[in-house]
Amino acid sequence: MGLFSLKREKKGDREILRLEGAITGDAGLEFIKLYDGISPKCTFNFRNVISINSQGLQVWTMFLRDFVNDHEVQLEECPPVIVSQMNMLPSFVQQAKVTSIYVPYFCEACNKVNSLIMEARQFPKGDQEMKPPACPTCKGEQELDDFDYFYFLSYLNDR
Repeated sequence: MGLFSLKREKKGDREILRLEGAITGDAGLEFIKLYDGISPKCTFNFRNVISINSQGLQVWTMFLRDFVNDHEVQLEECPPVIVSQMNMLPSFVQQAKVTSIYVPYFCEACNKVNSLIMEARQFPKGDQEMKPPACPTCKGEQELDDFDYFYFLSYLNDR
């Protein structure tokens, strides 16, 4: 799953765009194809994105900067590699709405990181504390694996 691919799927009046693999500069060719005959409502699903390099980041932000002008855009199932880019570079999101992310929790008992899905309505606000869920394996306590994880997301959908 290293090479980048983009799969399109229609769901009601919304087009689901499933991104997979590594987002590099070459992904720009796939993004350009999206201008042809795409629904005005789009959801980008990042679940299977494994990495994004600096060229991929540049291609994505340039693409999205123009794309959001004519489309209602949502970003869903964003893994930690994407959330960290959102936190470092707010232009990664532009005017899109983040609907869900994967949150990395660490279970000391299992010595394992568990990435669990979190919907936007569950994002902590400001300095709000969040109780981590129990480990899915041992049911023990977990802790957030990255303390700055919610930095940008804490106010992202309030704009």
